[in-house]
Amino acid sequence: MTVKGPSMMDAAFFAALLIAFVSGTVFGLVGFGFALVSVTPLLQFYDPPTVVALSISLTIVNSILVVASARDAVHHRTLLPMLPGAFVGLVVGARLLQALDSDAIKLMASCVVLLFTLALVARITLPGAHTKGAAVVIGTVSGLLATSTGLSGPPVVLLLTARKFAPHPFRVTTSAYFLCVNTVGFAILVIQGTIGQSQLSIVAALLPTALLGTITGRHLARYVSPAGFRHAIMLLLLLTSALGIATTLPNYLA
Repeated sequence: MTVKGPSMMDAAFFAALLIAFVSGTVFGLVGFGFALVSVTPLLQFYDPPTVVALSISLTIVNSILVVASARDAVHHRTLLPMLPGAFVGLVVGARLLQALDSDAIKLMASCVVLLFTLALVARITLPGAHTKGAAVVIGTVSGLLATSTGLSGPPVVLLLTARKFAPHPFRVTTSAYFLCVNTVGFAILVIQGTIGQSQLSIVAALLPTALLGTITGRHLARYVSPAGFRHAIMLLLLLTSALGIATTLPNYLA
């Protein structure tokens, strides 16, 4: 599938601008969720390599903003054990992105978002979350999802939630992890030719809007009710993941 560069008359591009802004706002508010909110709806407009490129690139930039202002809060004893497995997962995920068709990636991404959201709603706790082995497994799964769907966050969020991280170190540690993993993942996808000039032109066009959303979210954080915001995000994730499954699954059942 050939991806055209952004056009000022392209309805898909205007929809992507809105998605980038909303996703950036969520990231600014809670320190994660950019890919969770953006990937499924963006897959309605762009092919998987373009969406993965967008998710990874914009997450890198947003993560730099968070880590640069609070790098002393990074919890290295949690971060470092996840990285070796994540780097292995990145290679496997990149191969999956090449091997699977668009509908398979779309269905995979939608199912990941739906299952993650249901796990949060049900307050499911990962067994053995405080062990080093859990960190290795979580890192591997996260890396695989990063380069196949752009969704590196769900496994890591579940791990840090189970470890009962306070909000600030949670936000900074996840951002540091995303920065490391997505930077390597981006390099892998460029080297294997999955990300090229057409994807990068769309990333460049959407980047300012995503950053504006992040800045907006950081300013809104002091005014928004955490409980009310959490409920709104859960509903949004359920709706977007259900939409992705509903528009893709019939292709496999026909």
